[in-house]
Amino acid sequence: MTPALFDSIRLGTLALCNRIVRAATYEGGADADGTPGADYRRMYEELAAQDIGLIVTGFTFVSRQGRAMQPRQAGLDDDAKLPAFRAVTDAVHRGGTPIVAQLAHAGRQTRCERTGERPVSCTRTPSVYFRERPRLLRDDEIQDIAAQFARAAARAQRAGFDGVQLHAAHGYLLHQFLLPQLNRLRGPFGVDETSGIGTALLGRVIDGVRSACGPDYPVLVKISGETDLGQPFFPTHFDRLIDWLREQAITAVEISCGSMDYALNIFRGDLPFALVRRHNPLLRSRLPLLPEIKAACFRKRILPLFRPFAPMYNLAFAERAKLRGGIPVVTVGGVRSRREMVEAVEAGRADLVALSRPFLREPDLVRRLRCADNDHVSPCRNCNHCVIMCDADRRTRCYQRSLS
Repeated sequence: MTPALFDSIRLGTLALCNRIVRAATYEGGADADGTPGADYRRMYEELAAQDIGLIVTGFTFVSRQGRAMQPRQAGLDDDAKLPAFRAVTDAVHRGGTPIVAQLAHAGRQTRCERTGERPVSCTRTPSVYFRERPRLLRDDEIQDIAAQFARAAARAQRAGFDGVQLHAAHGYLLHQFLLPQLNRLRGPFGVDETSGIGTALLGRVIDGVRSACGPDYPVLVKISGETDLGQPFFPTHFDRLIDWLREQAITAVEISCGSMDYALNIFRGDLPFALVRRHNPLLRSRLPLLPEIKAACFRKRILPLFRPFAPMYNLAFAERAKLRGGIPVVTVGGVRSRREMVEAVEAGRADLVALSRPFLREPDLVRRLRCADNDHVSPCRNCNHCVIMCDADRRTRCYQRSLS
């Protein structure tokens, strides 16, 4: 009998041929202003030929203010970029795979040299990783940001994307607003007194996207089950967020963990520290000894908080969300073996499973997983070379694959 992992499923208007999702992965394939280039298109064209149920793009900025630190991030902030994105979706659809665009605003998790202005947020507290003190947003600016998400979603629709995923995880701006320890605003965009979380901006974004794209256009949301920012989010605030998302009738929720303050807790695995020092712009300096001082601070403040890799390390969040009911749930994080994927879906702990690094290692992973007598385990070693190199001016790829 074919496992339920390979059964088709509908997410709103999206028809998926199986329950396997290629999770958002920074591509490193856009030019300096965020226009996708040939490397970006080829990455998705190759994936689309491999029987993946759904592809989610890497985080795509909705405005220059919302750009992340990575130098070749793509952006849906300008109509002029639509032909380049249309070339991507056309190539993907020729392979028969649906693709959604992940939309993001970095908030405080960026640097002014990338955006051209001081980072913004719902807090004045700087990220321990990015270390730039953000400017507190005004209500009218928050409304503008919600409109930027809606315009970016409309561009995604016009460019041929089958839906959008709103990035409300990993410490980016929509996530910052959700968290009571970060959202210090008073008024309509602050923390709701009843739920204890700040859903007003995300709600405004969801409404704006539906107004711009129509009520049936798929809107997925990515969240973090836990934050690593001191004050626990799981389970109380997590339950309230899942209940709120159900009320918004979103298409699906993907549940990850953490924030970029402690980025490797999102990914888990090895920390190639020499590579970090060589390529991370936050640790580089022209001043003598300063890189060594920065590296020492990095080791003291961040390394002790790293969590080890474990299989399916976010599945407990997905299972709890499933118990709340009403939303298709995607689990991501530590998804490596066929057996674990099959068990997660057949036990009803998640509706779909999402992977990122394993698809860099094996773009044809789904076809390998389909083999009935094959308990395939991804050869991805979690070395995180691909993760660290996101800070370099290079396309994203598996460095172990190039050696094999």
